[in-house]
Amino acid sequence: MPFKFEIDKTSGILRETWTGLIDLAQLKDSCIQEWMHRDYRKRMPMISDFRQAKSAIDAKDAVQFALWFGDKDPPSRLAIVVGREEGFGFAKMFAMLSDAAKQESNATKVFYSYEEAEKWMTRDQAPKPAPSLP
Repeated sequence: MPFKFEIDKTSGILRETWTGLIDLAQLKDSCIQEWMHRDYRKRMPMISDFRQAKSAIDAKDAVQFALWFGDKDPPSRLAIVVGREEGFGFAKMFAMLSDAAKQESNATKVFYSYEEAEKWMTRDQAPKPAPSLP
């Protein structure tokens, strides 16, 4: 399978990297593998890096996966990183459908830059300053 993943226990983020040709069955299988991992936690935020991958997925497959994924255990926040314009369009369609399936908005965003995805993913995790005493 053309993907690998790691669970960053410090940040609580699941990070996956895809290479090669991807199809619908591989996307579903990757989810199942991740959900079965001992360090996985329900609705764990995820960064999916597709910059080195090519898709064998058509619009029908993207809709099917988005609805399946949104109905299972979708991440609380998902950053999708793509390297090409055609990947961006499919990823945006997936983001919209997936968020609709899980009845959330702006929980999935698409990026060309991994660094920007990481910033978005961790922006609300920064420690907040302690309240000042009167």
